[in-house]
Amino acid sequence: MTFSHETPKPPLSEAKTRAIVRMLLCFLPLVGMGIDLIAPSLPAINQVLHISPMVAKDLIAIYLVGLMSGTFLSGILSDTWGRRRLMLGGFILLVVVSVIPPLYPYPSILLLSRLLQGLAIGTFGVLARSVIADLLTGTALLRTASWIATMWGIGPIIGPIIGGYLEVYIGWQACFLFFAVYGLIGAVTCFLWLPETHHKHKRASLSLKRIKNNFAILLPDKIFVSVSALMGCLYSTLIIFNTLGPFFIEKKLGHSPIFFGHAAFCLGLIFLSGTFCCRILVKYVDPQKILSIGMPIVLIFSLMGVLMTSYSHNVWAILIPTAFLFFSNGVLYPTCMGLTMSMFKELAGSAGGVTTLINLSVTMGSGFLASMISAQSSKPIAYTSAAFVFVGFVLYAWAMRSKKAEQVEA
Repeated sequence: MTFSHETPKPPLSEAKTRAIVRMLLCFLPLVGMGIDLIAPSLPAINQVLHISPMVAKDLIAIYLVGLMSGTFLSGILSDTWGRRRLMLGGFILLVVVSVIPPLYPYPSILLLSRLLQGLAIGTFGVLARSVIADLLTGTALLRTASWIATMWGIGPIIGPIIGGYLEVYIGWQACFLFFAVYGLIGAVTCFLWLPETHHKHKRASLSLKRIKNNFAILLPDKIFVSVSALMGCLYSTLIIFNTLGPFFIEKKLGHSPIFFGHAAFCLGLIFLSGTFCCRILVKYVDPQKILSIGMPIVLIFSLMGVLMTSYSHNVWAILIPTAFLFFSNGVLYPTCMGLTMSMFKELAGSAGGVTTLINLSVTMGSGFLASMISAQSSKPIAYTSAAFVFVGFVLYAWAMRSKKAEQVEA
């Protein structure tokens, strides 16, 4: 591993560090809105462009492919090229690809745009976490991780309600233009105020050997890998609801996009309240203990959804258990994020890329699975969510048991 030779720059002042962290946190809702803003428009895109419901739902799945690719590639490249210019490039790409679909409304253009939107937003998401990991350590990093999840959680809160109103009063094109404006503001802010936090004297040369060596450090850690996969399983429950929910609630039950937006808004507030609980818990409880206690609870909530939707098919049969599930995710998801961010700080970019690769590989699978499911009742939403929660529970339990066995042998 070789490093560039440059005189180390003095660390940023505490006030400057706080300002940068707050600036990045203000843009993090964009990551959460990547799916939720467009969700209320999926049925309209299906009807106006005369495409099948499966293709319309693929606008979420293909976005996740781009999100996974952007986070993985940018995380690795940022350890060599730095954070700032990659983040700036991501914002510029978001602007360009978001103005094209309203001008050329063809299914292939929409799919390509969503893929590249995911790439751009994924670049910002992983680099925002890497910059914060560059600047903070210890308890400050763990507490900021809960703020990351909180600000990300604002996206699913405001995204559906903004998307619902944009769809009803302007049309589906407005969702894409919203992303373009958000990206433009991000690009200007990044260009004017974001310094480089991963300086040349810390960077390793880009080579396949170095990437392989980093993988050899990261992937054998069972806790790191299982927690990353657990994040994907938890996030999948949100993806499943936002993919299937609009078709069940709007098309099957006959509610408007605004109703779905309000329902998703309330669920997002519940998720957000979970992240605030997480901020309190991490002050007093070890993150692994939070996960060990929380995972059985979230499994119970998912099974409650299975039971309720088996006996009732009204909208509350799915919204009530989903609310409990979202609250649990609000506690556990930032706990997982903080744990993975604190484990390999010397490889913050690569670790963030690998975490997101594992996370979004699971999430992408849930997105494609949801696109193939017909939401004629609430059962598919509850059953599929419960399946992903169960897989996450088993993975984490296996990793903890393996860790205890290794400690006994040592």
